[in-house]
Amino acid sequence: MAALVEDMESLRKRLQLSEEWNLRLQSQIQELLQLPHNEVETLRSRMYNPDIAIPLLQCYDATILEKQDENEKLQQENHRLRSRLQEMTTNVAEMQEAVQTAEDLMKEKEVESQRQQRCIDDVRLQAEHECAKARQDLSRALETEGNMKREVKQMQRQLAAAQEEVVQRQREVATLEETLRLTQSRLKLASSEKEETQQQHEVQRIQLQLLSKENEDKMQELERLRSRMVQSLRQAAENHAAHMRIVEEKHREALEGLRMQLTTQELETQKLRAQLARVDTSGGGSKYEIATRTTTELLESQARQAQEIELKRLYAELSAVQIQRDDAQLRYEQLSSNLRREEAERTSEMQRGMQQLRSKLRELEQQHEQLEKEHARVKEEVRVLREKSKSHAGDLQRARQERDQSTKRAEELRRALSSAEEACETAKREGKEGVARERQRMEEQSRRSEEVLRELQMSKERTVAAMNAVELQRDDERHKLVAANERLEALQLRLDARERETEVLNSKLSHMQEAVRLNQQQAVACDERVQQLLAQDEEKSKQLRELKLLVERLKLESARATRAHDRLLEEVNVRLH
Repeated sequence: MAALVEDMESLRKRLQLSEEWNLRLQSQIQELLQLPHNEVETLRSRMYNPDIAIPLLQCYDATILEKQDENEKLQQENHRLRSRLQEMTTNVAEMQEAVQTAEDLMKEKEVESQRQQRCIDDVRLQAEHECAKARQDLSRALETEGNMKREVKQMQRQLAAAQEEVVQRQREVATLEETLRLTQSRLKLASSEKEETQQQHEVQRIQLQLLSKENEDKMQELERLRSRMVQSLRQAAENHAAHMRIVEEKHREALEGLRMQLTTQELETQKLRAQLARVDTSGGGSKYEIATRTTTELLESQARQAQEIELKRLYAELSAVQIQRDDAQLRYEQLSSNLRREEAERTSEMQRGMQQLRSKLRELEQQHEQLEKEHARVKEEVRVLREKSKSHAGDLQRARQERDQSTKRAEELRRALSSAEEACETAKREGKEGVARERQRMEEQSRRSEEVLRELQMSKERTVAAMNAVELQRDDERHKLVAANERLEALQLRLDARERETEVLNSKLSHMQEAVRLNQQQAVACDERVQQLLAQDEEKSKQLRELKLLVERLKLESARATRAHDRLLEEVNVRLH
C-alpha cells in the first residue's frame, strides 16, 4: 500500500509538472504572438548570428548526447531486467516440472497401493474360502463323531439289555463283564480321540488368533502408508505454495525496481529541464529550442510507453502464476478428499472382515465348549456303569448256575458285538482319515498363509523402496531450491524469513503426524487459511485493477496534454513561418 501511495504521489507530481510546462509554453507562445513583425525579424537575424547560434547548437548537441547515453543505460538496464525475468521464468518452469514429476510419482504409488490392496483382498477371499472348506470338513468330522456317539449309545443300550438279561439269566455275567471291559477300552480310545480333536481345535483357534494379529498388523501398515502418502502430498503442496510466494515476491520486487527506475528517470528529466531552463538566459523561445524539447519529450513518452508495456506483461505473468497456484490448490484438495474416502472404505472393509473372523472364532469356541460338556457327560455315564458293575459282582455266584442256558444268547450277542465292533472300526478309520485330511488341509493353509506373508513382506519392501525414492526426489528438489536461493542473493533476507516460516510449518507438521486423530480439524483450519489467502488475493487483484484504471486515466490525460502541446507547437511554427 505504501508503494501504491508513492506511485500516486509521483504520478500527481508528474501531472502537475506537465501542466506547469504547458502553461509556460502557452504563455511563451502568447508572448511570441503578441510581438510585432520587426521584433520577430530581429530575433530571426539574431538566430542566424554564428556567435549566438553555435553555442546554442553545442548546448543542444550536448543535451542530445546526454539523453542518448541515458537511453543506452536504460536499454542496458531493461536487458538486464529481462534476463533476470527470463531466469525467473526458467526457475518457475523447472519447479513446475519437478512438481509434475512428484505428482506423477504419487499417482504411480497410489496405483501400486491399489494393486497391492486388490492382491490382499484376493488372498483374504481365498483364505475365507479355505476357512469355509475347513468348517465344512469339521462339520463332517463332527457328524462322524456324532454317529460314533450314537453307535456307542446303542452299544450302551445293548449292554444295559445284557445286564438285565444277566439279572434274569445270571449265567451270562462273565461274558457281559468281558464285553464291558471291551466297551470301557473303546470309550478310553474315544476319549483319547476326543482329546486329539480338542487339541486340533486349540491349534485352529491359535491359527485364527495369528491370522487376526496378522490382519491387525496389515491394517497398521496400511495406516502408516496412508500417513506417509498424506505427508508427501502435503509436503509437495507446501513446496508449491512456498514457490508461488517466492515468485510473487520476485515479481513484486521487479515491479518496485521498475517503479524506482521510473522515479529516477523522472528526476533526471526534471534535472535536464532545469538545466535547459538555466541555459535559456535570454527568456525567449526559438525553433531549435522547441524542437529539442519536443525530441526530449518524445523520448520520454517512448520510454514511458515501453515501461507501461513491460508493466502490463508483468501483470499478465502474475495473473497466470496465480491461476496456476489456484489449480494446484484445487488438485491438492481433490487428491486429499479422494484419499480420505478410499482410506475410510478400506478401514470399514477391514473392520467387517475382523468382525466376521471374530464371530467365526466365537462359534468355534462354543462348539469346543459343547464337546467338553459331551465328554463330561460320557465320563459320568461310564462312572455309573462301573458302579452298576460293582453292584452286580455279588450276583455272580447265582448267575453261574444259569450260564449254560444263556450260551446261545451270548453267542448271538457276540455276533452282534462283532458286527458293532466292525462298524466302530470302520467309523474310527473314517474319523482318522477325516482328521488326516483336515490336518493336511490345515498344513496347506499354513503354507499358503506363509506365502501370503512373504508376498506382503515383498510388497512392503517395494513400497518402502518407492517411498525412499520419493524422499530422494524430494531431497533433490530441495537441493534445487537451495541452488535457486543461492542464485538469488538479492532476495536472501525475505527468503530467510520464509525459511523460518517453513521451519515453523515443519514443526507443526511433525506435531500433526504425532496427532493423526486431529487431522480433520487441522484440515478445516487449512481450508480456512486457504479462504483467507484467496480473499487477500482478491483484494490485491482489486487494488491492481484500481491502479490500472488510474494509470489508464493518467495516460489519457497525458495524451491529451501532448496533443494540445503538439497543436500549440504547430500553431507557433505556422505563425513563425
